[in-house]
Amino acid sequence: MACYRLPGDPGGTDVVLAAGEALLLGANSPIANVSRHPYQSLGIIFYPDSLRLYGIRHAPHDQDITPDPLRLQHHNYVHPAPLSEDGHRLLACALNAGAFPADGPYRRHLVTGLLTQVRVSLAQQPNREEGKAARTFRALVRHVEAHLTEPITRDLLAQALRLHPNHVSRLFSRFTDGTFLEFLRNSRLDLAEGHLHAGRLTVAETAFACGFGSSSALIRAFRRRNKVTPGRWASAARPSPTRSIVQDRLVQ
Repeated sequence: MACYRLPGDPGGTDVVLAAGEALLLGANSPIANVSRHPYQSLGIIFYPDSLRLYGIRHAPHDQDITPDPLRLQHHNYVHPAPLSEDGHRLLACALNAGAFPADGPYRRHLVTGLLTQVRVSLAQQPNREEGKAARTFRALVRHVEAHLTEPITRDLLAQALRLHPNHVSRLFSRFTDGTFLEFLRNSRLDLAEGHLHAGRLTVAETAFACGFGSSSALIRAFRRRNKVTPGRWASAARPSPTRSIVQDRLVQ
């Protein structure tokens, strides 16, 4: 069983998934992992011109401590081939299937068809230049992950991988639909959310542990993304054993 938290008032909503079930979210939908039990899962992010697959192996060390949230960059693979037109139609239908039962055949068939289209896209052989771009981007992501707590700039990242700074910007724009600075800030915020969930560090300690340099910098970035201060978000995100429901599940 896996448990994810979707923000909302009051305190958000817990969604519990069993083996073989899927959760489909629209763009820019925040999600936190509040599972207390080990599990493995596969995630897919659909970009206009590519697919990103990421694996999660969740193994909490202490069942009484809230685990870290999802870090989407871990075990990451970017395939430089998009969904087909049929795949995009299926994705749009699945995202707008709220009127149908979560465990009904309509949603099951949509998700099954969508995963079939993912397999078709993964079977496509991108040209050599696209493959090189994807490999370079993955190397950039791995370097950012390994140095989140350190000062990182676009120029330093380019120097570390012997790339032109403008090429770094182009790769992040292509594979993330954003900028390098946005990717870096969101990666640090993901890490900060993990510390805040666990409750072992103060906001100031979390800021320095995640590379923000000061608590005010963390608070500004956190409020910009989550519309709430880190302290209030952490209080609302703490799991409640009496409020765990299964909502809006999609069965593969």
